[in-house]
Amino acid sequence: MEIKVSIIVPVYNVEKYLRKCLDSLVNQTLEKIEIIIINDCSPDNSESIIKEYIKKDSRIVYIKQDFNQGQGMARNKGISIAKGSYVLFVDSDDYIAIDTCKTLYNVANKLDLDILEGDFYKVEKEKEKLHKNHIFENPLNGGDFFEYIDFTVGVIWNKLWKTSFLRNNKLTFVNGYYEDVLFISQSILYTNRIYRLDYAFYYYIVRDNSTMTIKISKKHMISQLFLVDKLENIYITTQSKKGSDQHLKILTYALSNLANHITNFETITEAEKQLKDKAKNKLKKLHSKYKYKIIKCNKLGVIQKTAMYISPFFMRFLINKFKK
Repeated sequence: MEIKVSIIVPVYNVEKYLRKCLDSLVNQTLEKIEIIIINDCSPDNSESIIKEYIKKDSRIVYIKQDFNQGQGMARNKGISIAKGSYVLFVDSDDYIAIDTCKTLYNVANKLDLDILEGDFYKVEKEKEKLHKNHIFENPLNGGDFFEYIDFTVGVIWNKLWKTSFLRNNKLTFVNGYYEDVLFISQSILYTNRIYRLDYAFYYYIVRDNSTMTIKISKKHMISQLFLVDKLENIYITTQSKKGSDQHLKILTYALSNLANHITNFETITEAEKQLKDKAKNKLKKLHSKYKYKIIKCNKLGVIQKTAMYISPFFMRFLINKFKK
């Protein structure tokens, strides 16, 4: 059977949500799919649930990691074995609309896209909030895309990815946190055909112990420092090209997030204190280096520019206040 879409699902400690996720996958209106489930040594009852679904659906490909490697490495494993023309990433505590694969594949295949982006719902305490993107008429290359759009959401799961595009450009996830932001920023450098569809299909569940709401740890701090370094390198390579201001905007928010990490990173050991001092010095240096460029960035609003010019900590304060 020709496989049109490979759905890659890393699983770790999600037994409460897993059935709803898998139900949304096995009931897709597009039959020619495969569901690649990577069990990252989940300590709960997730494996038993997965095995229930394997008995029901032969399209499920099940892999159990030898040891816990993290979400990024699980996704990389999925990319390496995917047989579909396109790849869709779904987190195992979320779910998708049942016509997702059919709708996305038909558009992506017709337009020969590298990346197709859609809208999503943020679900918190059973309340859904729709997040919509800036729509445009025709597919764009990466530079034009970043030049044209107001913003891009730093997640990979509201997008369909051409498998050959990922493999030919050796696009993989890093081992750590915030891998989505870096993966997207790097992908935009290579894409020749990206498009946005006015279609909400993904349901992102906000939970207290998710990777996006967890307490700041040493690993989080190291990952954020790594991300800042990589995003700065990407911005430096694109300064004279279309879309550079969008890359600067992403770097600006990464600096603001680094300020948030510094504020909320509780140190105990001497090594942790040194790491926090390293982060402070890094942030101070980069703020001094880029604050005048940020003032001229046409992808940031006046309040964002002013706040960041004053301090990344002040910008983070405003962001947190706005979220509340």
